[in-house]
Amino acid sequence: MPALHRGAALAAVVFGAALGCATSPIHDHIEKAEAQISKARRARADHYASENYEQAVSALDRARDAEGAAMSERSVAETARKRAEADVDALAAALVARRADIPEAEGKVPAAEFRLAQLRSRAEGMRRKGLTSTEIDRAIGADLIIAGCDVQCSKAGVATIRSDIALLELELEAAKRRLDSASQQYDMAGQRLLLAKDLAQTAAAEGTSAEARSLAVQKEHYEAALGGVGAQSGGLPPAPEPMAAGER
Repeated sequence: MPALHRGAALAAVVFGAALGCATSPIHDHIEKAEAQISKARRARADHYASENYEQAVSALDRARDAEGAAMSERSVAETARKRAEADVDALAAALVARRADIPEAEGKVPAAEFRLAQLRSRAEGMRRKGLTSTEIDRAIGADLIIAGCDVQCSKAGVATIRSDIALLELELEAAKRRLDSASQQYDMAGQRLLLAKDLAQTAAAEGTSAEARSLAVQKEHYEAALGGVGAQSGGLPPAPEPMAAGER
């Protein structure tokens, strides 16, 4: 499987798990990053390891933004997808039903034409027998008009069904495109959630690094101060107070 397809499949799995959740499925990663950055701040990483600390904060901000956008996009895409799926099902059913009307409608045309031909033949026979047009019209004029209308109506009925089918086919294709578009938006939201997860993990890692670097720098400063004071006075400066267990 190509890398791009593997990524899309993973996004679908991760994002699909969020369907039954009211909150983001990756929010625990956000919270872990927040906790780690808080530890780094308590270790004064914003002062002693500002570059790593700022990168951690920036990644966390991006993770929060991506998470919020993904959850919003998911809601919109899911609503659009359900609506499009319903449209596809309804239009497909209507198309099948309308196509089934064609044989019956087409069968009415020759029957109507045959009836009209019979009446015209009868009128011609009456004319050959010497009846006038007025007499023929009085005898079968109404039947001729009705038969002619039946022919026109049956042909128009077939044409109407075919036009209806053509429109339904176009509407069905449009509904399928809307479904594809909604599915793509849903997949994009899933990929954005994966991005938010990766950013949160990056923020946590940068926060850990910032905390470690800050403590290391402070240790170096203390040891340097320790050496300087010892050389001048022969005594030792008091060691810095250890951080509370919850602050490490």
